[in-house]
Amino acid sequence: MPTAAVQAGQKGEVAFVVDDEMRVELRQLVVERTSGDEAVIGRGLEPGETVVTDGQLRLVPGAVVVFKDPVESP
Repeated sequence: MPTAAVQAGQKGEVAFVVDDEMRVELRQLVVERTSGDEAVIGRGLEPGETVVTDGQLRLVPGAVVVFKDPVESP
């Protein structure tokens, strides 16, 4: 996943994951390694899940998000 989605949390690394209703959930991650702008996640995400890569400081769990570029929406 993009390293821009990985944030430092109180208990380690986290990411905001977007659900089917466009609400975000804060998810605890285990990052195995990073290379450039990509991170390999060992635990905390499932393949195909959408993560937030910009604007995380304005989010709280349960917030509704809107994609900047509709072409990239799931």
